[in-house]
Amino acid sequence: MDKVAKKKHLKLKRMKRADYICKLEEIVEAQPGTLKESELLSDAGWDSLAILGFQGLLDIEFGCRVPVEQIIACKTVGDLVALLGDKLTN
Repeated sequence: MDKVAKKKHLKLKRMKRADYICKLEEIVEAQPGTLKESELLSDAGWDSLAILGFQGLLDIEFGCRVPVEQIIACKTVGDLVALLGDKLTN
């Protein structure tokens, strides 16, 4: 598969909401099953390294990029979930 076809394939990829939150737990080094959508990112260990890890997650798993300003504007785990909208399933 060439790079263009691979990029298009990645853009169509979806992930379960719970799996996405598990990935966020890995990024902030939280215990599995502990992050809730209502949790403040500042309480979850969210920092500049987490933002870089999150950008990598978006690029690798979904083939998309979100401006860092949008990521910084997120205050809760639920806000990060909302960034992906229809790319997440229940």
